[in-house]
Amino acid sequence: MASFARYGFPLLAESGRDRGSNGGFLNMKVLSLFDGMSCGRIALERVGIKVDKYYASEIKPHAIQVTKENYPDTVHIGDVTKIDFNEYKNIELLIGGSPCQDFSRGNKERLGLEGSKSSLFYKYLEAKKKG
Repeated sequence: MASFARYGFPLLAESGRDRGSNGGFLNMKVLSLFDGMSCGRIALERVGIKVDKYYASEIKPHAIQVTKENYPDTVHIGDVTKIDFNEYKNIELLIGGSPCQDFSRGNKERLGLEGSKSSLFYKYLEAKKKG
């Protein structure tokens, strides 16, 4: 399996984290940017990663409501553009899928990372640097 450690993203198996009796990782602190309805948390559950604390940044009310119903212990931290990432130093897993509309062929302008939505990707990098 390839390692992304050279890019600053070590695989969990390389991280030295403790594992539970089923091989899953224990008590992960997760920060999910652009959380949507917490599909990241669903994926973590399916691969046996236990979540101790799950912080979610999302602005769509319907998505937030779905998360609240399915995962009432989620800590909602609001708009990614207003987060002070220095407050989240003990995060062990940073996940998220930033908006990609500015890359879409359906978007005539196709501004890529210069676009107002897809440029939010840089907030992900900011979180990684400060966390």
